[in-house]
Amino acid sequence: MSRCHLAVVVLTAATLAAPTAPTQDTPKRPMTVEDLWAMGRLADPELAPDGRAVAFAVTEYDMDRNRGATSIHLVPREGGPARRLTAPVHSAAQPRFAPDGKFLYFLSARGGPTQVW
Repeated sequence: MSRCHLAVVVLTAATLAAPTAPTQDTPKRPMTVEDLWAMGRLADPELAPDGRAVAFAVTEYDMDRNRGATSIHLVPREGGPARRLTAPVHSAAQPRFAPDGKFLYFLSARGGPTQVW
């Protein structure tokens, strides 16, 4: 699976897991800076060696505290809800599967690489 196809899978999964779109009764308004800061940023998709899942990082921002925190998520390649694997309280980034696919490693703000799966 190419990196482009992988990104489409991740974005599709994230869209499906997102809250529902506003109804027609919701008044339209221009997008604000606050709206941009409220959206999570997807990054660094990593396809499992068996091709059955995609791990990726999501950074969420807190304007009041002027900081972001990143958590690792996992979604089946076929789509469906993403599962958060790490809490955003302690930033984690750069998910990487072990060659045999039994473990998922990532960098943690708490120090050093960590594994889950």
